Amino acid sequence: MNLDRTSREYAHWGFTDLPDAPGTPQVQLDGETWVDAEWWNVTDATGWASVATTLGITAADVIAGTAGIARLLIAGPDAVSNPVGTVVLAAGSHQDKVRLTDIPEAPARAGSGIRVH
Repeated sequence: MNLDRTSREYAHWGFTDLPDAPGTPQVQLDGETWVDAEWWNVTDATGWASVATTLGITAADVIAGTAGIARLLIAGPDAVSNPVGTVVLAAGSHQDKVRLTDIPEAPARAGSGIRVH
């Protein structure tokens, strides 16, 4: 994800082959504390088709009800009036990891990185 230092945007992580209750998604940025993210079960791709496809979620995953998307609002250091819960990152490159709290057998996995410029 590329983010201008004056803006904010949701970062998304996709999951497939999930049980009914995957737990709270959490995101870790640059090896720091895990932060709770929002979670959506993807049972209807309406409005989510472009995000879901980008995250590797297929129509079969949606029909099976085993897909979900975690998201977290990320802002650059010069963004103003950030909503509560926004994670503000300094300019530079950041490594992200994501995990689901109720699935211990599913290890944390690396994201694609976040670049703030």
